[in-house]
Amino acid sequence: MKIAVYGTLKKGFYNHKRFRLDEYGTFLGFDTIFGYDMYDLGMYPIVVKSVSGEIKVEVYDVSTDMVATLDRMERGAGYYPTYVSTKFGHAIIWKCDEISGTKIEGGDYGKKGK
Repeated sequence: MKIAVYGTLKKGFYNHKRFRLDEYGTFLGFDTIFGYDMYDLGMYPIVVKSVSGEIKVEVYDVSTDMVATLDRMERGAGYYPTYVSTKFGHAIIWKCDEISGTKIEGGDYGKKGK
C-alpha cells in the first residue's frame, strides 16, 4: 500500500525514525498533491481540503500492517485517512477537517523539527 506523508513521517523527522520507514517502507519519491492546504501546529502540521492549495509529500510503499500502525497513531491525534492521486498511484494521506494553526504557504513542512 502507498502512503503520502507531509509532516513528521518525512525523512529526518521523529516519526519517520520512530516507525523506521527507511527499514519497513520503500521510498518511491516526492510529489505535489493539489487541493489541500497545510497548517503548522508547532510540533506537527495538519492538512485540510482546499480549492487551490498544494502540499509537498514523500510517497512510500509500506505493508498493510504499517498502514494499520500509522492509522492508529493518526486517528489518535484526530486525523483520518483518505486517498489521493500521486504520480506513483493512489496513496493514503491523513487529514483533518478543522483549520487551525498558521498556514504554511507552498505546503512544504520542509526542514522544521529536524
